Amino acid sequence: FIELSFIANNGEKRFMNYIVYKLNNQSHSKEDDHYILSIRDIDDVKKNEQIIVSQREQLFEASKLSALGEMASGFAHEINNPLAIIKGKLTLTEREVKKDEINKDSIFKNLETCKVTVDRITKIIVGLRNLAHGSIELENEKISVKDLIEDAVVMATLKMSGKGIDFVVDIQAVENEALS
Repeated sequence: FIELSFIANNGEKRFMNYIVYKLNNQSHSKEDDHYILSIRDIDDVKKNEQIIVSQREQLFEASKLSALGEMASGFAHEINNPLAIIKGKLTLTEREVKKDEINKDSIFKNLETCKVTVDRITKIIVGLRNLAHGSIELENEKISVKDLIEDAVVMATLKMSGKGIDFVVDIQAVENEALS
């Protein structure tokens, strides 16, 4: 089959295909050769193919937006929890200060919890940024197994948030190990 497109008299682009069949020539003489030309209008087929391609592209875009929505929801959940911890610790510290019941150990403990929690938020954001930009670059360097597991847990938690799955990982055993 050979496909052709042409512009019709009304200015529309049209499509057709054709095939040429050679009939058996009993006399083997060139003058006696006969051919059949089959021409078929495939304009509707081409238009339907274009519609299918367009619909596939729209479906792909919709699935990307859906996945983005799920990730945003997980991201919001993962950020809101640490923010609630920070707010709670700051509220407790504020109450202590207002009542003139200042306990330095308690305040330092609350501040340390806030710092650790901010570090957790930072890891979540950096991990997402690296995932989004594909900028996780690995060279010949040592990687902390603990950090690798923590990053994996953060990403898995984001993916599974809202699905009733909680990840609990005991990483004390691998705290000082490194991959190289």
